[in-house]
Amino acid sequence: MSKVSVVSFSYRGVTDKLVQALAQGISEGGGEVSCKPASEASIDDLLASDVFVLASGQPFGVISGPMKTFLESCWISPEREQLQGKPFTYIVNGSSDPKDSGAYLEKLAGYFRWPLAAEGILTTASAIDGALDQARQLGVALAKLQK
Repeated sequence: MSKVSVVSFSYRGVTDKLVQALAQGISEGGGEVSCKPASEASIDDLLASDVFVLASGQPFGVISGPMKTFLESCWISPEREQLQGKPFTYIVNGSSDPKDSGAYLEKLAGYFRWPLAAEGILTTASAIDGALDQARQLGVALAKLQK
């Protein structure tokens, strides 16, 4: 079973609820999960995992500043190339349509050469109920990814 690292930032707690549902699914699927806020995470957290998830709120129609800062720290890290080929996915929660933020994360993944492990979750706070089950199911799937 997979080791999954989740790096997140939540403004109002909605993204935190999605991460909790994701972590529950990972545990249900037999995987090992580590969750850290973007402000406390480092590239070492990603390196220690088989797959990772970036989860962010969407202020002003983009990913959060702390998530962007985390990704920039990974970019300038001497270990950056060790992450090439590491599968990832994402969760973006916003008050408006988060599809542009999802596309932005997929674009950044291209720079890092991270393949998409599973389709990301794009949701709004008003659609949280359905997205929680979707996050749990994503967690189960990630837990079962072959190394």
